[in-house]
Amino acid sequence: SNDWGDVRFPAANKAPVLLTHSGRADIAAAAFAVQIGDLLSDPSRSFTAKIATQIFENRLIDQFRFAEGASYVLEGHLDLSDEVPGYGYAYFSVETEPAKVPRFYALVDEIANDLWSHDVSPDELARAREPIVETLKHRQQSNEYWIAYLHHAQTDSRRLDRIRDSLSGYGKVTAGDIRAFAATYLSPEKFWKFEVLPATVR
Repeated sequence: SNDWGDVRFPAANKAPVLLTHSGRADIAAAAFAVQIGDLLSDPSRSFTAKIATQIFENRLIDQFRFAEGASYVLEGHLDLSDEVPGYGYAYFSVETEPAKVPRFYALVDEIANDLWSHDVSPDELARAREPIVETLKHRQQSNEYWIAYLHHAQTDSRRLDRIRDSLSGYGKVTAGDIRAFAATYLSPEKFWKFEVLPATVR
């Protein structure tokens, strides 16, 4: 039995869910998330997901800055549950000006479509992979990492496999893996989007 009740990812939407804020009229936020799956049931997927999320974030940062020259905060996160079976998602958000929100969503669609239709270059793959591997090596020198991953390991041997295989797992991800992952998970019709606009703009 589990205590998670009915944990569900929100349904995809074409038009973003709109929230408003009563703060400054020149600040807005836009975000999207997409369901992927849990951490432990498919190890190679979780390694690929981490690198693909980083590539997506790198492209969004590069292209949004290039297209808009805007000051903004842009972040990507991958949260694959090691507790709730089947649950996990990637999430991207930007804080920017209201007028730039449509451009953000257009870029999101462009990047998503490019990732399943073309292989990423070796350089781009390395640029995404290297910081992930370096961070992991660093974290593996801390007790917190081992405590977190060894928790429940006696009842779920996949956790030990995850520790054992993590560095080599990231190393094995290919451009073809990224492309197949993008085709399966990163298609725009699967995205759940929401935006926060100043109430005064409406």
